Amino acid sequence: MTTGNASTASLDLDGTERVRLAVYRGFARTGKAPGAAELAALTGLGPDRVRRELRTLHERHDLVLDREDSDHVVMAHPLASVPRRAWDDVVRTCANQRLFCSTDCVDARLRRTGQERGHVMDLATLWHFAGDWYTGRLDPGYTRRDPAAATAYFAGVGLRGPFRGLPD
Repeated sequence: MTTGNASTASLDLDGTERVRLAVYRGFARTGKAPGAAELAALTGLGPDRVRRELRTLHERHDLVLDREDSDHVVMAHPLASVPRRAWDDVVRTCANQRLFCSTDCVDARLRRTGQERGHVMDLATLWHFAGDWYTGRLDPGYTRRDPAAATAYFAGVGLRGPFRGLPD
């Protein structure tokens, strides 16, 4: 994987794709997304163009911009554990994804926090799910799955019940 300016600013990619790759590669490299100024430097695009491309990516649900400061990406479309309501508050959704040692630990946290129980999956299922879910995110031309393809993928890896509204 190349994460420098040359691959991200490649002239054969459109502006939206250049910004998307720079965001994902920034997350992969540092654990956080670059801001608009850094994205401009990484992509060779002007700051106003970067902001337009970020908005396009946000509208396509490829990433989520900060509500208070749209120059900052708060999330680059991770999985969601709340059935169908994930985009009502996607930041909260992903902030509440946790790994626990057992369902007893989940129940103890729910008692402490008063939160509702969401979908709980075992580690083997999570590993199977994640194995191919993010394939291609760092590659040029990646297209996220549409809802029908995502539902088929979820079913194919054994996710059932309340996860994204799938039948039991």
